[in-house]
Amino acid sequence: SPLTTHSTIPNQTIQQSKHIIHQINESKKNGKGEGYKTQMFIHAPRMHNHTQLIIHSDHLSHTSLHLYEALGLDVKIYQLKSTRKVIITGNERVQLRAMTDSIHVILKTTNALHVLSEQYDIDRLMDRHTLTLRDTLGNEIHVQFDPTITPRRIAVLTSGGDAPGMNMCVHAIVRTAIKCNSVVYGVYDGYAGLMSGALRRLNFNDVVRHASMGGTFLRSSRCPEFMERAGRKKAALCLLRKGIDCLVVLGGDGSVKGAYTLQREFDEFVEEFIAEGLIECLDGGDEGNEEDGGNEEDGGNEEDGGNEEDGGDEEDGGDEEDEEDGGNEGNEGKNRKDKGKAKNTKNVKNTKKNNTKAKNTKAKDANNTKKNNPKENNPRKNNPKAKDASPAHTPILTKRYSLKVVHIPCSIDNDIPSTDTMIGSDTALHRVIECFDSLCFTMDSHRRAFVIEVMGRHCGFIALMSGFAVNADFVLLPESTNDHWQHKLIACIRRVRSYGKNGIAVILAEGATDSMGRCINAEEVKQLIVRTTGIDSRVLRLGHIQRGGAPSARDRILAVLSGMEAVSNLLYGTDEAVSVCSRNNMLRRVGMEELIGECERVKRMDDKGNVEGTRGSFFRMAHCLLEELRAYHSDKDGG
Repeated sequence: SPLTTHSTIPNQTIQQSKHIIHQINESKKNGKGEGYKTQMFIHAPRMHNHTQLIIHSDHLSHTSLHLYEALGLDVKIYQLKSTRKVIITGNERVQLRAMTDSIHVILKTTNALHVLSEQYDIDRLMDRHTLTLRDTLGNEIHVQFDPTITPRRIAVLTSGGDAPGMNMCVHAIVRTAIKCNSVVYGVYDGYAGLMSGALRRLNFNDVVRHASMGGTFLRSSRCPEFMERAGRKKAALCLLRKGIDCLVVLGGDGSVKGAYTLQREFDEFVEEFIAEGLIECLDGGDEGNEEDGGNEEDGGNEEDGGNEEDGGDEEDGGDEEDEEDGGNEGNEGKNRKDKGKAKNTKNVKNTKKNNTKAKNTKAKDANNTKKNNPKENNPRKNNPKAKDASPAHTPILTKRYSLKVVHIPCSIDNDIPSTDTMIGSDTALHRVIECFDSLCFTMDSHRRAFVIEVMGRHCGFIALMSGFAVNADFVLLPESTNDHWQHKLIACIRRVRSYGKNGIAVILAEGATDSMGRCINAEEVKQLIVRTTGIDSRVLRLGHIQRGGAPSARDRILAVLSGMEAVSNLLYGTDEAVSVCSRNNMLRRVGMEELIGECERVKRMDDKGNVEGTRGSFFRMAHCLLEELRAYHSDKDGG
C-alpha cells in the first residue's frame, strides 16, 4: 500500500500540520470558522505553468498555512502596508486548481498522505478519490490522489534457472511502466549483463511477441563474479551511467540475495565513485545520447534524470525567507520575471561550465597518471572534483543516486518459503503430467516399470504434486527421510501387481536422499526393481523439458499481477527492498531481509530433517497424506 511510504516532510512540519488539522476538526465540530475571504485566480508564468492561490488576510500567520505546506504546496508570505498576502503555488508533485467556491488539490506523490493519515481515513480517500478538508481561514480544500508521479528508469533482469512465465512478467512490467511515463531497460544475461552493460531499452513491440513464450528472451545465466564485491561495484556503475534508479529481479533464492546485497551496498559504491571522480560523468545531462534508442522514445530530455527529485532548481528554493521579510507588491511581478531570466541564463552557463570542467578534469587526471609521482597521493591535488567527496557533499549525492529493488520469485522448484506459488512451478507440473499421460499407454502395454526423475534438488514440490496428479505408485522426496526405502518400494510394487496393475510408476526427485544422506540415483532404483522383481524397467529423465513450453494460465495470471505490483511498489512504495510473494491467493510485499532469513531457516531445518518447518501449509498437508498412505500400506504388508 502507498500509505507505508515514509514522508519526506520535516518532522517539525509534520507535527505542526497535525496540530492544524486538529484545530480544523475542532472548528468543524463547533461550527466555528474564521471565514476569511479568499481571492483566487489562475496565474501561469512560463517558468512552471502552475496555478497560484492568493490569500489576503489581516490576521494571517505563517503557522496557519502549515496545512498547505503539509500537502506539498509552495507557500510565500508578503507583508503589505495594512495586510498580508500569501501566494500558494503548485509544483511537479502537487497540482493546485482554482474553483469557484473551493480549492482543488491533486497529489502526485504519497508524501502528504503520511500526514493526512494521522487524522483522516485515507482508505476512504482511495475509494472515493476525494477528501474534503478545511483550513483555519474557513476555505474548503478538496484533496485528490492521482498516482501519476515523476517518471522512473527501471532495469529488469532474469537470473538463475529460467521459468515459464518470465516473459509474461517482463511484458507486464514494461506495459505498466510505460503507462506511468517511466522507462524500462532490459538487462541481457542476468547479473553478468548488468556488470558488462548489456542493457537495451524496451517498448511494447519488444515484449508483446515474447509474452506467451516459455523461457526468457532476456536470457539468463549464473554469475559467480557478481558474488564478489568488485562485480557488484561494476553493476552499480552501469546503473548509474544509465541513470537507472530502480531494479526488478526475476529469479529464485540466489537471485534475491544478490539483489539485496547490491541495494545495501549501493550508497557505499556511490561515495566511492564520488571520491574517485567518476561522479562527474554521471552528473551531466548527456544521458540522452545513449545507444539505447534515442531521445525521441525517451520523451526528449527525460526529466526523470533526477532534477525533480534533487530539488535542485525548484524556483522557490532560496528566496523564501527574503520574501517573507518584506518587499512590495508593485515590484513582485518584475522581480519574479527577472529571477526567472537570471536562473535560465545561470543554468545555461553552469551547464557549459560543468562540461568544460569535466574535460579539464579528465585531461588533468591523465597527466597525473603519466607523471606517476608517488608523492601526490592527495585526491584534492590530483582531482579538482575530489572536494565533492567531503562529508558535506556526500549525503546529497548519495540520496540522489539511490536504488530501489524489487524481487519477483520465479522458479519451477517452488522452493521459496515465504510464497505459496512461484512463477513457473504450475507450468512445470503440467509438463510432467503431460509427459506421463503420453507414457502410461506404452507402460501398461508392456507391463513395464518406469522410474521418472523430475527436477527438485532441495524441494520436492514437482515430485509430490505430480505423484498425486498421476496416481504414482511410489514417490521419493528430498524432504522425506526415506529410511528403508528399498524394502518399502519392493513391497509396494508386489502389492499393486497383486491387484492386477500392469504399469508401475515411480517418481523420483533429483535431490532425494536416503537416511544416511546419500543421493538416490534413478539407475539404482531401476536395477533394484529388475533384480528383485524381474519386471522390465526403464528410466525416464524429463530434465529441461519441464522448463519448456508455453506458460499455463495460472502462471500467466500470477506473472502479470506480480509485474504490476512490482512497478506499483517502485513508483509509490517505500525504499525498502521487497519481494512480491503470493500468500493465501493474495500478493504481499515481503522484505528481502525477512525472506532471506526464512530461506536460511528452512535450510537449517531441512538439514535436520524437520519437514514441518520447511514448506508451506499446502505442501505439509500433501506430504503428511503421502506418509500416512505409505505407513498404511507398510503395516498392511507386515512392516
